[in-house]
Amino acid sequence: MGRLNQRLPEGLRVHRWQIHPEHASPLMELALASHWCWAAPPSIRSRIKAGIQAFRDRQPWPWRRKEGDSEAALDLHTVLTALDLTDDGLRFTTAMGPHHAINPLKVLAAVLGGEAIDYQGLVRLSVDQKADPRVGQADRYQPKLKNMYEDAVLLGGGSNVVLIDEDDDEPIRLG
Repeated sequence: MGRLNQRLPEGLRVHRWQIHPEHASPLMELALASHWCWAAPPSIRSRIKAGIQAFRDRQPWPWRRKEGDSEAALDLHTVLTALDLTDDGLRFTTAMGPHHAINPLKVLAAVLGGEAIDYQGLVRLSVDQKADPRVGQADRYQPKLKNMYEDAVLLGGGSNVVLIDEDDDEPIRLG
């Protein structure tokens, strides 16, 4: 990890490394929530506090976001599940999933005002994930991998298996 971190861009660091098995679910299917922190400048902390209170008081908080050529209405309370101003900065949590992978900078701009570019320096602290049901069932996938390996050895090696090329797969030409 030390050598990898030397090559990563400034601000990006690997703290923990886990092997993701080949048979495991894609990580996006397992992600539940992302935890973020933004070092809010002291000069706008009162505006941020007012924005947080307005967000908490208003149910729902409709937000229109562009999806391709159309706009979709979304209640930001379903996406932004925690929002607190601490000594470290503005900490918040966004829901993840197929319909919730939203740009956190745009979420902040929608709640606190301004533009997404105003919230530079955002840091993702962690991602919560649900347990992967496939990882516990590795034995279901292992025989398939073993059979694939055996087939590759038989077909690629000097075995007595003879491949027959039948003409059944020839294209049919019409007209």
